Amino acid sequence: MNRWDSVHADALADGKEWYFDPDTRLLVLTEISLLARGHCCSSGCRHCPYPLTATESDGPEPSGEVGR
Repeated sequence: MNRWDSVHADALADGKEWYFDPDTRLLVLTEISLLARGHCCSSGCRHCPYPLTATESDGPEPSGEVGR
């Protein structure tokens, strides 16, 4: 589990669109913000809720669920 998993979960529970990464202090968009965009921007966002194509990743697809 990454340190930011719990920070992201807390941000989702509070309905926030972003949080600061606990290690880098960089601003990170939550799934709420990314879903509001309405499409994938192909920037490799940490919490992208949109399905990836086979050329983008060989890993599992994001769930698209908000508020775990």
